[in-house]
Amino acid sequence: MQRSPHNAHLRRHRQTLPALITACTAQREPLLRSEACASIVLDSLRWLDQRQRLILYAAVVMPDHIHLVADPLGTAWSAHLHAPKSHTGRAINRQLGRAGEVWQRQYHDRQVRSDDHLIAAIQYCALNPVRAGLVPESGCFPHFWARF
Repeated sequence: MQRSPHNAHLRRHRQTLPALITACTAQREPLLRSEACASIVLDSLRWLDQRQRLILYAAVVMPDHIHLVADPLGTAWSAHLHAPKSHTGRAINRQLGRAGEVWQRQYHDRQVRSDDHLIAAIQYCALNPVRAGLVPESGCFPHFWARF
């Protein structure tokens, strides 16, 4: 089956839409369970937002993965995720006195196509620590941040 030249355009466009992104640590190792490591990741994401590299709507740092809801401001997600994963990987390895991969190379994205979907994605992030049994209710988890 021959690929349509429009498929590549559609994939590029899809990667520049606001999305709920999930990135996992290598082998789902709980490297982010420490306060210091979780802060490294959350601070890095907020830095990207403050420098207007992306619009961050919400983020949660779980022990072995992160979720973020953001708008990549017209650039492909891969460009936005490579630098912070590299930076945070080095910083986390330094913090833990270890070497090796911190992040899985791939990530999962789910497009945000409406205001209702944006709200649902932010709620998903807020409730993720509750579903994982880390806190009894939303609002108690220290490694969650939301713009609204």
